[in-house]
Amino acid sequence: DYVAPAGYFRDPKKLDVYMKDSVFLPYLNNDKNSTFAATSKKRFAQLNGAMLVMFGSDTMIYPKETAWFWELQADGSVKNVNQTALYTEDHIGLKSLMDAGKVQFITWPGNHLHMTQDE
Repeated sequence: DYVAPAGYFRDPKKLDVYMKDSVFLPYLNNDKNSTFAATSKKRFAQLNGAMLVMFGSDTMIYPKETAWFWELQADGSVKNVNQTALYTEDHIGLKSLMDAGKVQFITWPGNHLHMTQDE
């Protein structure tokens, strides 16, 4: 019954800075090992479902496909989620959730978070 946006920037050209200075994301993404990361992965994989929403004309998230866990590469290309280590190695439990058929990928028309309460 809860909807929450997750926001961050992981610069593929400065992964060393991300690993050193980001307070929680390397742990949340299981880029660093920790007890929290293992617990987080287990809990994510146990969700009843996840709806990943990409806004079709998003000007806030770049590239917009990262809303679906696609990964920005250092050369500017975007790698499909199923080709990323995050997915193939099941770092956060996303692959487990997808294998169970519990993930929806939705494209919403318009800009970032521009929707009415009725929608």
